[in-house]
Amino acid sequence: MIRFLRYSPVGLLFLVVGCFNANPADKLGSMPPDTGFILRDSNGQAGKHKYTVFVPRDYSSSKKYPAIVFLHGIGESGSDGKKCTTVGLGPAIAKRNGEFPFIVVFPQTGFDWTSSTSEQIMLDALADAKKFCSIDDDRISLTGMSSGGKGTWVLGARHPEIFSALVPMGGFSATEEVPRLKNYPIWALHNSGDFVVPVSGTRDMVTQIKAAGNTNIRYDEFDQGGHDCWDTAYAKGDLFTWLQTQRKTIK
Repeated sequence: MIRFLRYSPVGLLFLVVGCFNANPADKLGSMPPDTGFILRDSNGQAGKHKYTVFVPRDYSSSKKYPAIVFLHGIGESGSDGKKCTTVGLGPAIAKRNGEFPFIVVFPQTGFDWTSSTSEQIMLDALADAKKFCSIDDDRISLTGMSSGGKGTWVLGARHPEIFSALVPMGGFSATEEVPRLKNYPIWALHNSGDFVVPVSGTRDMVTQIKAAGNTNIRYDEFDQGGHDCWDTAYAKGDLFTWLQTQRKTIK
């Protein structure tokens, strides 16, 4: 444990949040054509960027599917469009062998999801996924872990016209966005013993958003150490049931 303290905070994030993780696409059984984890290029205002879209095993273009936009953590930064699937939601989908009720968009950027460039990369990936898949515009949720958790607070606040619900997980706080988050359905998650991103930031966000008048905010604080609150939430499964019921309130 003493050796961990010698790393910078960014270095520690790399160690804890996902180096050398397996590609979840390799863990899926045989999938029908045009389903599973599909690597694509978005060609939008941010230029050409690789991202991954997950298409459910039972996908039919005649049906509208709820969607999740997933913002990775620092350890999954890059430009290959694949590493962003290796921690968090990607492995959770693989554990279900592709039997998952959402289309999932995995954009990829660097360390900071709150920058205008990262914001546009996310928007471009979602726009391309909408062309490729049959997505229900009223049921697009935004979630992210660690640095992507802060990105969820910030990009959700910027785009209530897109997202139906927000799920920040183990994220840094963004208290300046509280006034723009008071009308969102939110389910925030954090581990009480998180030694990478302090739980106090999420506690502060939840307290302030409630004080601003949001009565549709939930908070799960798991009594455990580590940074991976998302794994516990995904294993429970009721988060996904809740997300399916949320609808965009701003048209």
